[in-house]
Amino acid sequence: MKAVVLAAGRGSRLQPHTDSIPKGLLPLGETTLAHRTVSLLRAHGVSDISFVVGYRREDYHAAFPSGVRFYDNPAWESTDQAGSLLAARAEFADDLLVVTGDLFCPEQVYADMLSLQAPVAVAVDRSPRPFDDTIEKVLFRDGRIERIGKLNVPDAQANGEFMGMTFVRRAAAADTLRRLEVAISVNPRKAALIHAHQALLDEGGTLSFVECRGPWCEVDDEPSLEKARRILASAGAR
Repeated sequence: MKAVVLAAGRGSRLQPHTDSIPKGLLPLGETTLAHRTVSLLRAHGVSDISFVVGYRREDYHAAFPSGVRFYDNPAWESTDQAGSLLAARAEFADDLLVVTGDLFCPEQVYADMLSLQAPVAVAVDRSPRPFDDTIEKVLFRDGRIERIGKLNVPDAQANGEFMGMTFVRRAAAADTLRRLEVAISVNPRKAALIHAHQALLDEGGTLSFVECRGPWCEVDDEPSLEKARRILASAGAR
């Protein structure tokens, strides 16, 4: 079992905080988002952990002088998640949990994802709320994911959100990498995990899922950074 944390981006919506430090290393109380992610992975038996870095990569190396492996995405300014994942393609030789570097979510999501027996699975939030084109939307029909992505799901039809965590079993690795390569060949700047997921669905495959049962956020702006800090400071949060 391995994990890859995608942490190559600049975090421009968190400027000026991220002018001198990458967003994964911004303080959340006594920890950081990156350190919390590593701690939760290790708590659930995942000790083989890699980071894909780009912007201010040296800060991540300094923050984790040992215990994690690093891959560099030299094209981090011109590629999205697919570019980072392909930089770490060697990690797909085993069952692999992929976590976006800005995901702050309950420990329960990690536990459920790692225990799910499915070729490809994603973490989702099905809380009722308005959806718009800033959200990686999900369309569930008859208990199954039918479509996924900001542009693939009309706002009015969306009934869930992809949270940025994906589990790929080794048996599904080759097909997942193929779909990522197709996505990046079409649009390298925007190719992301959801494009591989939608391709799986288009090919007639099943995208399994686990549901988040607690507060979470994508830490990508000032309000979400403060939300993560409040959640972590609340009683019993981990």
